[in-house]
Amino acid sequence: MARIKNGILGGIQGKIGNVEGYIRNGVACIRAEKRKSQRPPSIKQLANRQRMVLVNQFIDSMTSFIRLGFGPYSKAQQKTSSNAAKSYQLLHAVEGDYPMQKLDYPNALLSKGVLDLPIEPQLSIQESGLRVSWLSNPLANFENRMAQAIVVVYFPELQTSFYSLSGSNRYLGSTFLAMPEEYTGKAMQVYLSFVTEDRRKVSDSFYLGCHSNISQM
Repeated sequence: MARIKNGILGGIQGKIGNVEGYIRNGVACIRAEKRKSQRPPSIKQLANRQRMVLVNQFIDSMTSFIRLGFGPYSKAQQKTSSNAAKSYQLLHAVEGDYPMQKLDYPNALLSKGVLDLPIEPQLSIQESGLRVSWLSNPLANFENRMAQAIVVVYFPELQTSFYSLSGSNRYLGSTFLAMPEEYTGKAMQVYLSFVTEDRRKVSDSFYLGCHSNISQM
């Protein structure tokens, strides 16, 4: 049974025969009911499924970061931030042939926007976390100088992420991310982005490389 939301001119929610109605981003949509195929999957289908698993594990580990990092871009694309981020990774951040496909971390993008990229960013491993630094540009506009650093660290072995959504202002030249002890010695992929204080604009993320062996105090 389906129901018409908001009267006769509203969107249909539920099933009528083999047609299903649903609401997506506030817009009423319909689609044919999905039927499970009895045919064995092709190599192309298996490859696509593997790509989706890789990207989903990656992006779903950092939901809040992606919501912030892809929020402005996804609105323009009329997608959710998660879907926009996953679409980008599927196109640009998976390499290899099935069944040996893997994530291409240097080409992954975890935020997408118009703010300036960092100048000569560097990462150093300290006793209890990560110090990310960059050169401050005194000629940058106020919006870019005051933007906050946001850092995300992905741990492939654990399929989890740790991140900061409110780091130091860009003009200060560095930010520190304290790391929990359970991540000690784990390989990590690190990315740096910037976001304005009103959260309306972000920069593209910058890949800071693969690192490991954080020593705790």
